[in-house]
Order: sequence, then structure tokens, then C-alpha cells
Amino acid sequence: MRRYLLLSLMALALTQAPGAQEREFRLAVGDEKWPKILTWDESMNYEGLYARFFGELSRRMGWKGVITPLPWLRAQEYAEKGLADALIAVASPPRLAYAYASDEPVFSLYFTLYARRDHPRMEEIAKIRSLEDILALDLTVVTNRGNGWHEANVEALGIPTVLVNNDDTILKFLAAGRADLVIDTPLSMAPRLKEMGLSNQIASTGVHLDETRLYLLLSKKSAFKDRWPEINRQVSELVAGAEYQEALRVLYGF
Repeated sequence: MRRYLLLSLMALALTQAPGAQEREFRLAVGDEKWPKILTWDESMNYEGLYARFFGELSRRMGWKGVITPLPWLRAQEYAEKGLADALIAVASPPRLAYAYASDEPVFSLYFTLYARRDHPRMEEIAKIRSLEDILALDLTVVTNRGNGWHEANVEALGIPTVLVNNDDTILKFLAAGRADLVIDTPLSMAPRLKEMGLSNQIASTGVHLDETRLYLLLSKKSAFKDRWPEINRQVSELVAGAEYQEALRVLYGF
């Protein structure tokens, strides 16, 4: 994917409700593919949970849904400035200053701990059960810039943190011993470790340190802001539906 260039906006093929006026609604997303959540081919055909969710929401609302992949910090700036209508992200206080959050989450992330298999303090790391344990051991965590969950939960606690630009760099830092730990989701890390050939060097402790929920966040500068009560209601009904709940069960694996 050609990174850090403004990508062409490609519309999802969505069926409009009878009699509904077609409107363009832009969802800003990160430009790194996320297996099972959002991937695309060279023709910008989207697949994954976000595509399922956004396609159905667009059909219900009668608008033309457009996905806009951007570097994650820029995607957030677009929503803040009203250049994009929405994000799917953690409803952190800074984001709630410029966006409305849906009552129900689109899905949840379960955060676990990753470290080098040959880390000299692996015996201590294997016993970690909380973020406070990490702080007490004075270990350094690496994450990507713009990670709202990490800012609110890890950095705010005082845990030493190294910030890098993307997930690949996170794992390279960890493998090189430039940080002690990564706190992330198996959903993100498992396929990347395999793709990068690092599964034999980096391992998860298997302990869930936190669950965090990702919501639809509508920009307060969006042209659709007056329709927020209706959008919010449709999100709640959509995610509560049997078909979507089954997709989540398959995604989580439990």
C-alpha cells in the first residue's frame, strides 16, 4: 500500500434503502490492514468486521459509505476537523471533545502482554497480572503514536513508554531488545508476528490485562451531526442483531 499519500476515496458497494437519498458519509480508518477487521485489495474492495458494520449502517441510513484509509494520526485529525465524518476508536476524553460516541461498541479488544522469549526477566514477566505489576517492575513498553488506550491506561499510570510509528516497528523494537514489553491484542499481534517471522522470538503471556471497547465516533463538525440520535439508534440495533453477534463470537474465538 502506498503509505502516507492521500488515498483515493473508494465507495463501498452499498444497497440504498428504497426511496432514500444517496449521501456520502466518510469513515476514516488507519492505513495499515487489520486482518479480520479491515483489509482491502488493490481495487480497494474492503472485507472484515468494519466493512460488514459500515456497509449495513450505510444501508440503514440511506447514505453512500466511503472508507478513507489514512495514517492513524491523520485519520483522527480528519475527524476532528470535519474532513471525515467518523472514526471507529476508543472513546477517550480527547476524542469526545470533538466527536459523539455511540452507546454500544462496534467491538472489543482484549489486551495481553508480549515479550521476547529470551528476555532476562521472563520469569518475572510471566507472573504479571496487572498494569500496576509492570510499573512495580520498572519495565518499558513500546506502542504506536496515537494509541488512545495506551495513553489513558499505561502512560497515565507512569509506565515508561517508547512511541513509534506503526505496528511493524513496535515488534522490531521488541525483538531488538529496545523495549521490554508490548501490550496489544492477539487479533493484531498474532498475524503480524507470523508475517514478520518473529513468532519464535516474541511470545504472549496469555494474560488479559484489560478489555477496551471501540465505538463509532461521529465528528461534531460532520454534516450528519443533526442525525446523530438516529445514527446512534441504528448502531445499537445493528450490533445487537443475531447475525452481528455471531460474527463477534467467531472473531473472539470464545
